[in-house]
Amino acid sequence: MTLRRTLALTSLLLLAGTLPLHAQLGGGSDTVKYLDRAKGNEEITKLGEVKETAAGATITSSGKSITISPADIVAVYYGTLVGVDDRERQSLPSLDEKGGIEAKKKYDELLQKASASSSPNERTRRFLEFKSAMLAASIADTRTGDEFRTEATAAIAQLLNVARSYNKSWEVWPASRTAARLQAELGNFKEAAQTLSTLAKVEGLPPTLQNNAKLAEVDVLLRTGSPLAAEPVIDAAAKITTLSAVQKQRLAVYQALLNGAKERTDPAKVQAAAKIVHEQIDKMTDPLAKATAHNALGKLFMMADQPRDAMWEFLWVEAVYNSDADEVAKALDRLAELFEKQGDKDRAAIYREKFQKAKGS
Repeated sequence: MTLRRTLALTSLLLLAGTLPLHAQLGGGSDTVKYLDRAKGNEEITKLGEVKETAAGATITSSGKSITISPADIVAVYYGTLVGVDDRERQSLPSLDEKGGIEAKKKYDELLQKASASSSPNERTRRFLEFKSAMLAASIADTRTGDEFRTEATAAIAQLLNVARSYNKSWEVWPASRTAARLQAELGNFKEAAQTLSTLAKVEGLPPTLQNNAKLAEVDVLLRTGSPLAAEPVIDAAAKITTLSAVQKQRLAVYQALLNGAKERTDPAKVQAAAKIVHEQIDKMTDPLAKATAHNALGKLFMMADQPRDAMWEFLWVEAVYNSDADEVAKALDRLAELFEKQGDKDRAAIYREKFQKAKGS
């Protein structure tokens, strides 16, 4: 086949959308999919040569490089995967779109093959182990009750293995955050806090993400039966010199909530703490920060046995500050818990269903 005919056929296949992503772009290019925060979380695809660190994925094309934060990366695919057949490699992006058990089986199968080599390729193992772990978490999110507990426990083990084994690459951020979320959903708040504490100390992680991990640790500790465990972590966070304005606002919220938690048997003092939090929320411009604050305040009201006040805080997240899926899921989960405690089984069931859908989105 002549070069002209080959190019013509390739163009037709591209128009028809029948070529896999990497085949479309010559097969040798790496690909990074990421969210552009400045464009309303629009998903962007960049092709070139990828180099990865804990600071993110740097992709170079035509002599120009950009580094994508670990918090913004949706997926990374490689132009070649040592030890993986090229046809199978090209099928992985479309396989990810289907997700679920079959996708995980395929990644596990490829991992087993790649690991059988006398000298397994580190990049290949990292890619496959991370994909398998994240798919395990996605599968757990579709389960409830004992099935969720079983699947989530297995997923956490995989995710923490990735975080420990590859803490010099961007996967340490999503793997650790997902593990901590599942640990908290299982009620293992101290374990979740430890996962986040370890993440905050990862060398090379951008300072803003280290700070976010530390603040997330505080958030988890405030949800334990002994919220005073958060006090030394809050004190340590107050000494961090790299906190952004938004992070300082979040910290001020946690400090007020801690004071309220200390006096949670006194309704007046709880309301005084809530007033301070609401004043902070009014100053915030970041919807995610507002959602985090409303969720945390709702938890304080739950601990103080003020369910109606708690309900309104969580409803703010569901109805208004709902740009972050994790914060929305937290609010829905707590609304289901509130209605269950009040004996309203019908509304509890509605919010439990909403919670499951939010996790699967």
